[in-house]
Amino acid sequence: MELKDKIFVITGAARGIGAEAARRFSGMGAKVVALDVDEDGLRRLETEVDGAIHGVCADISNEKGVEGAFEEVVAKFGGVDVLINCAVIRGNGPLAEVEEATIDLALGVGLKGGILCAKRAAEEMRKRGGGAIVNMSSFYAHTPAKERVVYVAVKGGVEGLTRALAVE
Repeated sequence: MELKDKIFVITGAARGIGAEAARRFSGMGAKVVALDVDEDGLRRLETEVDGAIHGVCADISNEKGVEGAFEEVVAKFGGVDVLINCAVIRGNGPLAEVEEATIDLALGVGLKGGILCAKRAAEEMRKRGGGAIVNMSSFYAHTPAKERVVYVAVKGGVEGLTRALAVE
């Protein structure tokens, strides 16, 4: 697949897998928009690649944040060809110590955010005749580990989302 000038939106892109994906795809000629709540991390990433990546500070756990981010993407680049959902809040710890706010945040970013971004990206992709949505999961969705209840639940949900999107 020729990536030159394809428009990529990558969530959770200020660090980790999301940042590395942003670096790689921009290096292959794609126009990359990195979404994250970590504005400093986004600015570091932009500087590191001499502006080849456009960072957008956005909270994808709610529709308003997603809509604002995608409005900026469309205004700057004209659409979306590829969405890569990498954003996640791990929420690790013993079940007895997991707080409701952590659960809400992890589900809001990792699952709800993925759904909202997929919904908005698909809207733009239909206008362009198609596109691709990639959701990052984890082996923990299949092989749970101690003190990772929230993360395992989110990644299991991401896999269900991916299967559901495939038949949409």
